[in-house]
Amino acid sequence: DVLWAPDGKSVVVYGKIPDIYWVDLATRTSKELRGHTDSIYMAQFTSDGRGLLTAGDDQTARLWNLADGSSTALLGHEDDVYRARFSPSEELAATSSLDGSIRIWPVPRKQPGVLMEGQPIQEMSFTGDTALVRTEVAVARWQLDRGTRDQLFATGPHDGFGIGQPSPDGTRLVVHKPGWVLELRSKDHPPIELRGHKALISHVEWSRDGRYVYSASFDGTLRRWDAETGAPTILVQSEAPVRGFAVAADGRVAVQVGSDALMLHPDGTQETLGTGAAWCGTKAEFERVRDRLLIHRCDNGLVLVDGKRVVELPTEGYAVSRIAVSPDGHLFAGATADRTVRVWDDTGRQLSKLWGHKDLVMDVAFSPDGKEVASASYDRTIRIWQLGTQRHRVLRGHAGAVSHVAWRSQNELVSGSQDGTLRLWQVPSLDLPTEIQVTARLKAATTAMIDVDKPTTL
Repeated sequence: DVLWAPDGKSVVVYGKIPDIYWVDLATRTSKELRGHTDSIYMAQFTSDGRGLLTAGDDQTARLWNLADGSSTALLGHEDDVYRARFSPSEELAATSSLDGSIRIWPVPRKQPGVLMEGQPIQEMSFTGDTALVRTEVAVARWQLDRGTRDQLFATGPHDGFGIGQPSPDGTRLVVHKPGWVLELRSKDHPPIELRGHKALISHVEWSRDGRYVYSASFDGTLRRWDAETGAPTILVQSEAPVRGFAVAADGRVAVQVGSDALMLHPDGTQETLGTGAAWCGTKAEFERVRDRLLIHRCDNGLVLVDGKRVVELPTEGYAVSRIAVSPDGHLFAGATADRTVRVWDDTGRQLSKLWGHKDLVMDVAFSPDGKEVASASYDRTIRIWQLGTQRHRVLRGHAGAVSHVAWRSQNELVSGSQDGTLRLWQVPSLDLPTEIQVTARLKAATTAMIDVDKPTTL
């Protein structure tokens, strides 16, 4: 069916697929509304055109906020919700179902759980109730418990090469400028130019405490800059290019100089980790639990360096874009280019290869108890995986690729997407239904189908 908006400027299109298309007739652009998991019977706009009510074959009705694409599910019916209507005041909604019941629902005026950043989210870090978000045009801090946004920096194409890299607390920003110059910005002080590199800057990274900025260049140098004064210290000076590095919480720096992988210690000593093709890395990082080094190799291998111990985490030749470590430090989860989530222990043994996403997995995160993994994907979904059983549930709602996911608590997730929103999710239970519950559902059903996205439920 096709439904006109009250102002006649747009329509919604819906039917046998779960997605709704909201089409702007002037620009001929459309926005997807995602939340239902089965066919949609009908829709009704609010009188101001800002909201929508839909009835679906998935036993739910949904109230939509068209400003941000969020929805609230009206749960309770035990069969298809065949019709849904607003009351004249639009303070109530009535739904009728093939289960033989009619239900009356209050209509909330504010849709919870969706924060509008407005631009595709490039990076997101999360501490307590604070999310630090970077887009192409801004760095902002969100207070999730209050839903408030504080813009820290505005960036854009005028900034030269790149969109800037914020410090861990978001109070400073490093921006690439022409001529291999970096600019250090602060909300409270004039900008400081960091000059000295003579060739392409290959990597920039903040220290964990935000006191220093590190930069590497193909001119053969690795420099550490004081974030307060801009004073430089040269840590590496070589004829070979410095291709990349990673900074640990304790001040160690792992750096690739030419074909050599080195470890620089805070006392000024250095050691060679290895040399040659086996130590060629595209990226390196220190994990946040035990400060161990992870090297993403040029051949798409993944290596854990724990002191003198070197452990290979098998990837079958697929690149790993994101790595998460369990709270106890024993397990690693990787977002792998074959659209799977792989889980290894710290001996290098692969414990699981989790299939289900329909496109690239972009981020992974362990739950606080280490028993579940959340994954975010380019397929616009989030999946919750129960380790051991490999049971999983799917969270739908984003209209764009989901680039980041983090656990706010054991029962709540935070996600960031290219649709320009941050979303808060209640984590669904992965426990199997009891025999009595399954029997009751089957007796009440007129039809049954196993949903490939939720194989543990009926």
